[in-house]
Amino acid sequence: MEPGIEEGSDPLRFAFWDVGAGIVRDNLARYARETGTAVEADCIPGAYEEVLAAAFRCGAGPEVFYAQRAEASLWAACGWIEPIPACDPAIEPWLHRMNRKVLRGSLDPDGRLLGTTYYNAGPFALFQRPGADHSVQDWDDVIDVCRRARRDGVSDHPFVPRWHATQTGLIWSLLCHLSTGGVTSLDDERALVALAEAVDFFASLVAEDLVPPGSLDDRSDEAALRRWASGRHLLTFTMDYLAADAGVLAGRPVSVPLARLPGRTGTPLMPGHALICVRAGLDRIRRDKALRLAVALGGPAVDGDLRVHRRWLQERLFPVPFPELERDEVVRDELLRFFPPIGADEAVRRLLDGRRRAVVSPVSHVPFMLEWSAGADRILRDALRERFADPARTAEAILMLWNACRAHWVPSS
Repeated sequence: MEPGIEEGSDPLRFAFWDVGAGIVRDNLARYARETGTAVEADCIPGAYEEVLAAAFRCGAGPEVFYAQRAEASLWAACGWIEPIPACDPAIEPWLHRMNRKVLRGSLDPDGRLLGTTYYNAGPFALFQRPGADHSVQDWDDVIDVCRRARRDGVSDHPFVPRWHATQTGLIWSLLCHLSTGGVTSLDDERALVALAEAVDFFASLVAEDLVPPGSLDDRSDEAALRRWASGRHLLTFTMDYLAADAGVLAGRPVSVPLARLPGRTGTPLMPGHALICVRAGLDRIRRDKALRLAVALGGPAVDGDLRVHRRWLQERLFPVPFPELERDEVVRDELLRFFPPIGADEAVRRLLDGRRRAVVSPVSHVPFMLEWSAGADRILRDALRERFADPARTAEAILMLWNACRAHWVPSS
């Protein structure tokens, strides 16, 4: 047993998905050393939501855990999450340091804090490869750029999409596309038209072979990242922090964010939100320990330092909930290495400007989002495989499913 670790009690169990596992384990080890509380790290590389939901249904599972915002919405509605006491003297003083939109996005419909924020999922950015210089106003312009690139032999498949078959893939790309037109809610009266336009864009990419073969068969980010890192493509619309991962694969920075997203408003969207939550039903002692861990990972250290979030931003380019880190000159200098040397300052400015302008996704706040997104993925993926999808019919089916899920959703027990 490490020095300072308490004896005679079971360790807290902390569950997380397989992203930055080394950083997570380092953070937990440091917490254990500083507090004497042992923590057992459980990295779940596969079907994260299914594994945890099965445990929660049995009254078991980790005391502290990651939850994407859609998962948190569902699990809270099922009574599996213990809200964080925002008025606690150990918590309330630092909440005002958080990005206000992210903080509001952490609340349930009754205003309770579902979890602390480790980092954010998004927003999406439109990246071009180094040396390219494209100014696009709308998504039709993107299609035209890709057509010219293919015609002129610049790239056989100019556009790399993020269409993998998970809850964070094809449907997140759809939602982020809708947001660039000013539609962030599927209850918006413009949603049907916006959906049809988005489907038409996706279908054009497929029908004209503007995307790499196999894009609709991806099971994770890895394949698309490797395509982008190869340097054979022109544009990609994906999570902005994946510029770091692509650079690692390529051995050099390969992503330059466009100054503005295409679309009527060009609004960046954060479709996800990595919350650190506490399981409901714990005894008081266990609950207090779990809350302290969630606060330590999602907030500043006891001395006020934001070292956990600084590390996510500097090492992985992850968006974090504390704007003061983005204004820190030392941190900004560290971010330069993720972009090509010529124009790196401007690239960082564009990236951070997109994060400041980004909005959280209301879609992920409904408890039936995962049910809807799974069905919507099938509808859209099947339509795109036909190569000549009917955008209006596909959009109508996606929206009808949304309304049906809302009408019939009941929490599982």
